[in-house]
Amino acid sequence: GGPPPRANPLPAPPPPPLPVGGGRWRPPQAATTAAFNRYEAVDLSRLTPSVSGTISTKWGDSATVVVDGSVAGWLLVSTGAVLTFRAIADAPTAPFKSGTTVGTVIGLLNTKTVVTWNVVSTGAVAAPSPLWKLFSG
Repeated sequence: GGPPPRANPLPAPPPPPLPVGGGRWRPPQAATTAAFNRYEAVDLSRLTPSVSGTISTKWGDSATVVVDGSVAGWLLVSTGAVLTFRAIADAPTAPFKSGTTVGTVIGLLNTKTVVTWNVVSTGAVAAPSPLWKLFSG
């Protein structure tokens, strides 16, 4: 039945090594880099808004207000996205002590709240005196 198979005098060459950091990996690497370049990481602890003001009563007692510390964490946003802030005042009932939450500041990305800070009083606010209640309340 036919001629015998011929032996190959040379061994087959080994397969080429897979390129690392180049070659076939360039297109996926470029796509990944382009995708990540469309986003920015925002360190929320460095984003604490500045708030100044006072909370006061009809009977003349008042206290200043401040943002209560920073928020820890990171937020990933599209490059060029606009983060807006909105202050919301609460109506705490006197008397209240120093450190009472009197409002919030929210950070909005489009219409979604992505971060919130408490606004607190730096001093106590007393209740109205009985005399004030008698003549003014």
